[in-house]
Amino acid sequence: MFVSQLISALQFLGVFFLVLVVFNLMIVVHELGHFLAARWRGLRVDKFQIWFGKCIWKKTINGVQYGLGTIPAGGFVMLPQMAMEAVEGKTESGEPLPPVSPLDKIIVAFAGPLFSFLLAILFAVVVWIVKYPESRNANSTTIGFVEADSPAEKGGLQPGDEVLSVNGRRVTTFGGMSESIQWEVLSSKEDELDFEVVRDGKRMVIPVEAPVPKIPDSVKWHQRLFLRPPLRQVGVGPKSTPVLVGKVMENSPAAEAGLREGDQVVGMEGKPVYHFYAILQHVSRAKPETIGFQLLRDGKQIEISVRPRVPEDPGDFPKEPRIGMGEMQEGDPRRPLQFRDNQLKRDTPLALIVKPLKTMYNTITAVTTPGTGVSAMHLSGAPMIVYIYYKLFKNPDGWRLVLWFSVFLNVNLAIMNLLPIPVLDGGHITMSLYEMVARRPIPAEFMKVVYSGCAFLLFGFMIFIAGFDFRDIFTDVTVQQKRPFRFLETGATP
Repeated sequence: MFVSQLISALQFLGVFFLVLVVFNLMIVVHELGHFLAARWRGLRVDKFQIWFGKCIWKKTINGVQYGLGTIPAGGFVMLPQMAMEAVEGKTESGEPLPPVSPLDKIIVAFAGPLFSFLLAILFAVVVWIVKYPESRNANSTTIGFVEADSPAEKGGLQPGDEVLSVNGRRVTTFGGMSESIQWEVLSSKEDELDFEVVRDGKRMVIPVEAPVPKIPDSVKWHQRLFLRPPLRQVGVGPKSTPVLVGKVMENSPAAEAGLREGDQVVGMEGKPVYHFYAILQHVSRAKPETIGFQLLRDGKQIEISVRPRVPEDPGDFPKEPRIGMGEMQEGDPRRPLQFRDNQLKRDTPLALIVKPLKTMYNTITAVTTPGTGVSAMHLSGAPMIVYIYYKLFKNPDGWRLVLWFSVFLNVNLAIMNLLPIPVLDGGHITMSLYEMVARRPIPAEFMKVVYSGCAFLLFGFMIFIAGFDFRDIFTDVTVQQKRPFRFLETGATP
């Protein structure tokens, strides 16, 4: 027991270390852009420090103090002539500084986002060389399951429907933030969505009424803290086939009926199965009725009947009928070679860069457009980014996924920093352009007030978003740690 816990702890520390390396790399490269541009343009550089906090190592070379801090969260460049007192330090000697031309300020400010974008291109080239994993169903728009009592079920959508467009906008994938079913639904300004689908070879348009849901009144005020508002959903999921049986629990109805690990579920009650969740949903609603499964085993089709029952030990899960059968998920090494869902895909560097640019445009448009239900509260900050990296690294193909995600994140970092908000690089560029046009510097006191106020608002917003991130992370970790249900005896009753 102790050995397994020690191994788990070491694995966690190892993965977390890799996350810190990647996360810090991106920020340091961004700051390196500012540093090199400032040296090129002859600006004074007081410090270039990796990590924040008290220095554990520092050395002054040619008037610049290089240092390594104690808090592993990126780095900073101290440029007193850039009027960045609010976020990047101030001159320590107090001696007068020569003026800097607006053009030099623009070059230095722009260099940070430029280096982030160049790092994204570097990652994109590497991903183009090594490829990245993608599910064989990634480009499918076929509905795999329909949630019970959902807008989709009420509107008439069915598993197996192939979605061609939503509200006249073509869709090419199920998930994602560009030309996807998921994005067209949640970013729509209309409550009625027209799904153009192909069913049994025939095209049809199915209207689905799906207003933006609200947090129920039964949720108390303290439970609403950092609870993201629900987004518009219709209650459908993607096709994910083949559906393979994973672990079969001891003493469970599935074990009694003869289901085996590796069985391929092709049908249930005579209807095709496109997603494992469809099985779980049907079982939970089956009450005591027997369910007939059509399976493929060793190349032969067989049929097995299973009678769900409530587990004697429900664990931390609701008391409802279950059959005690898990799914053999993507990436599971036990999956037969012909059913390994992840395939390595090669996109050109240009395509890898364009995708996050489209995503950024769609996100900003949705957040700023009334009626979509998408707001700033749905954005993610540093805590969620770190957690995503952590989960990606745990994947068998984690290093490829990390490279792929880093393309998106560096493009994101470059674009966000170019927004014309004081404190951000785009704000410095905007202020410098004003100086260039007006031919006079902005009053120092005014800049101090603007930068201080914007810094306060920006850091406040970051803390606000971090609250939502930490709640989502805690919820996800809590779900993973739930005590599983158990069937104690064959055919036993509670």
